[in-house]
Amino acid sequence: MSPKEIARAGLEKLVELGFTLQARLRWCRDAREIRQCVELQKSQYANLYYVNVGVVLRDLEDLPCGPFHKTHTYGRWSEPDVERALCFEPERSILSDGDRVSLLMNATERELVPLLTQLSTLDGVRAMGDGPLSSVMVRPEVRDWLLDS
Repeated sequence: MSPKEIARAGLEKLVELGFTLQARLRWCRDAREIRQCVELQKSQYANLYYVNVGVVLRDLEDLPCGPFHKTHTYGRWSEPDVERALCFEPERSILSDGDRVSLLMNATERELVPLLTQLSTLDGVRAMGDGPLSSVMVRPEVRDWLLDS
């Protein structure tokens, strides 16, 4: 399987949660207050991939879903099993395709589903820095809006 096929199979749960798969392995879901974006990103430096999560605050500005770095706030989903599943460097990983899909599916169920549930409301977004996203980015005007709203 290709890395993209592994990611699609491993993140299949997103479709069950109401996300739609768009071009370039980007999944999107709309709620009343929030638009969520989950996107697979290929590393520029190695044969590995990252899973990024972005959130659009629809009352602030109803931006389209992705790319993730153009959403109001975003971060990289950092979880050891995800990193192992999406690392395709021959010297660093000897996992079978099935093992990769299983690791990704289990991590998705265990961590990503609860995270996306949390991030489906404004209050959940306000608490985002306390969860499993690393390097959460929030534009200053977005931070100010969240604090004032």
